Amino acid sequence: APRLVSEFHEHVRPTRHPQLSAFCTELTGITQAQIDAAAPLSTVMDRHVAWLERHGALADGRNVLFVTCGDYDLKRSLAEDPNVDHDALPACYGRWCNLK
Repeated sequence: APRLVSEFHEHVRPTRHPQLSAFCTELTGITQAQIDAAAPLSTVMDRHVAWLERHGALADGRNVLFVTCGDYDLKRSLAEDPNVDHDALPACYGRWCNLK
């Protein structure tokens, strides 16, 4: 039977617009205290790449495929995020399978 091998979860502290709106808190349940205690996106991305590599995935994208429900997260949101250093973004984030 399939089993969970590992899980990666972190909140991200935005460097621009760091205050959550009431709408965002109501929609997600994420609190301002959680965001205030979180690392910035560049740190979380570094941790995510290290986590992938610990599990045999390569940051260059050769054996990584994210599965998404829509293109928004990786095609639009990450690509347009002002908190992302796009020159340093690993290739694996540019490859995904949209289930829609």
